Amino acid sequence: MYRNIGENLKFLREMRVPQYSQREVSCKLKINRNTYAKYEQSKLIPPLWFLYDVAKFYGIDFTDLIWRNFRKEEEIENISQRIEKKD
Repeated sequence: MYRNIGENLKFLREMRVPQYSQREVSCKLKINRNTYAKYEQSKLIPPLWFLYDVAKFYGIDFTDLIWRNFRKEEEIENISQRIEKKD
């Protein structure tokens, strides 16, 4: 579960808002960039208040940030689309 959080933070930053760097996201969320990087790398478990702020920032559901794996879901979606195109 905690690994999903780090992977999801990175995915959202890179794919959903590609113009943002770690520094820009950390500034907008009012935390240190090194701390944010450790959250993305799953080296630190982010506090709940931070996860709520992230969910609000990206306009997603708080529970999705914790329980879903956005990167895997995107890979599955891409595979499904390729299969549909072949039919």
